[in-house]
Amino acid sequence: MNKTKILNKKLLLISLILLISSLSYSQWTDDFSDGDLNNPKWIGDTSNFNIEAEELILNAPAMTDTSILVVASDVIINASWEFTISMNFNPSSNNYLKVYIVADSPDLRNAINGYFVKIGGTDDDIILARIDGFQEQVIIDGIDDRVNLSFVLVSIKVTRDEEGNWQLFSDITGGKNYELEGQIFDNTFNNSSYFGLFNRYTSTRSDKFSFDNFIVSGSSFVDNQPPAIDSVKALDSTHLIVYFNEPIDEEIAKEKLNYQLNRNFANPLAAVFNLQFPKQILLEFPLFENGEEYEI
Repeated sequence: MNKTKILNKKLLLISLILLISSLSYSQWTDDFSDGDLNNPKWIGDTSNFNIEAEELILNAPAMTDTSILVVASDVIINASWEFTISMNFNPSSNNYLKVYIVADSPDLRNAINGYFVKIGGTDDDIILARIDGFQEQVIIDGIDDRVNLSFVLVSIKVTRDEEGNWQLFSDITGGKNYELEGQIFDNTFNNSSYFGLFNRYTSTRSDKFSFDNFIVSGSSFVDNQPPAIDSVKALDSTHLIVYFNEPIDEEIAKEKLNYQLNRNFANPLAAVFNLQFPKQILLEFPLFENGEEYEI
C-alpha cells in the first residue's frame, strides 16, 4: 500500500492500491486512405492538418510556429519505421521536420526521451538523433546536401535490432530504392510510447509539408513493472489527480470499479483519462471531509 499526503484546505491522507497495468500498443500503418486521423488515433495540433488525395497535409496558419501530431506506438525491438515526406521548399534551419520514431511523451515541445529523424537543417541532410530531456545528440550524421533541393520528396527507413544496432536509409525519389545514410550502436533507451511529427516553419512554409505511407513494425519492450504512484493532488473537495511514473493503460485507468473508497465501499463518480497526459488520472468522489483519513 502506498501512502501519499494530499494538500487541500487541510491535510488529507490518502492510501491507494495500484490496479493499473503497463502500457502496450500494437504495430500500425497509416496511408490516410480512410480520410481521417482516427485509425490509428492521432492527437496534437489536429486542426493544423488536413487529408487531401490520401495524403496528410500541414495546413497551419501563415505564421512562424511549430505544429505537432502524435500517435501511440511502443515499437522498438527488431523494429522498422518507414514513411514518405515531401516539402515544397528547400529546407533550412528555420524550416525542417523532426519525426520522433521513439518518444516517451506526446508533448514533443517539451522534454522527451527517445530518438528522432530530422530532415533539413544547416547541412541539408537527414540525421538520426537521440534526445535525453532537452539534450540532442546526433548518432547518425547523414550525407550532406542530401535534401538541398527546391522540392523534397524522400522516403525514409530506420531499423533497430534487439541489441540496439540502428540503420538509417533514404530514397530521395520517394521510392523504395534505399541508400544507407549510416549505422550506429545505441541502446540508451529501450522502450517507447509514442511516434510523432514535429514541424517547424516560417509563415511562407506553413502549408508546404506532406506525409504518407507510415509503416511501423516490430516488437515492444516488455515492461513487467507496474506503474508506481509519484503523487496525489486534491483539486477541491471532490476531485483528485493521481500521478504515475509512467504512462498508464487508458481502458483500465477509466474503469471506475478499479477504485474504491474505504467509506461505504464507494467507487468514484468518474475516472477521466486524457491521452495528452497519459501519466495521470482524474478521479471524482462525493465530498471529502477535511482532516479525515481515506483509503482508495
